Amino acid sequence: MSELKEALELIEEMKKTAKSMTRDFNALKSNQESLMDDAKSHKRRLDEYKEEVEKDRLEKAKEDGDVDSLLKAEQEKTVKLSQEVSDLKTDAEVKDKKANADLVKLKANEMAARNADGHNVSLLSDVIGRSLQAKDGVVTVLDAGGKETTTTLEDFEKEIQADERYGSILRGNQSSGAGGNGGNGGAVVKKFNEMNGSERKALRDKDPTEYDRLKSQ
Repeated sequence: MSELKEALELIEEMKKTAKSMTRDFNALKSNQESLMDDAKSHKRRLDEYKEEVEKDRLEKAKEDGDVDSLLKAEQEKTVKLSQEVSDLKTDAEVKDKKANADLVKLKANEMAARNADGHNVSLLSDVIGRSLQAKDGVVTVLDAGGKETTTTLEDFEKEIQADERYGSILRGNQSSGAGGNGGNGGAVVKKFNEMNGSERKALRDKDPTEYDRLKSQ
């Protein structure tokens, strides 16, 4: 019983300590915020003071005909302005690069989702994304050497569908094994509406009779 009492007393003591630490933390946080506000206010007043001093200096230079001081002031102003423009340009380029990358990822994901299922969507999206680039909001197709081509996204998608390298991850191409139509060597035969355009064309060229049979089902 005494052990339980001691444990309860210890818990109460720990609660008090925790409350005290919380109060101290909040006080420190409040003090830190106050110091930061004071620092910002001080910097603002200092900047205003510097501007006033510089303004007075330039006015005096004008009155005294101090061309060198005026020229130096203009040069400093030009350098500062150039740096600000450079910073803005760099920031814009970074944002533009990210926007283009996001657009490529979006288009690749959309195309992959139309042609694959499950985890294969991610695999196909990576493949597609490496052949796309975006500039000024326009997505174009790249060749194997990374050069921009005139191939449209629609034609590129058809090329992906017809490319045997991706047959194992394209929708409808993952099935294998026995149990299919005997006239096809035991392979699983897709339904007509499961075939993509390239597959239908290949079947029509190879076996028009089978093409017509599947189409009529």
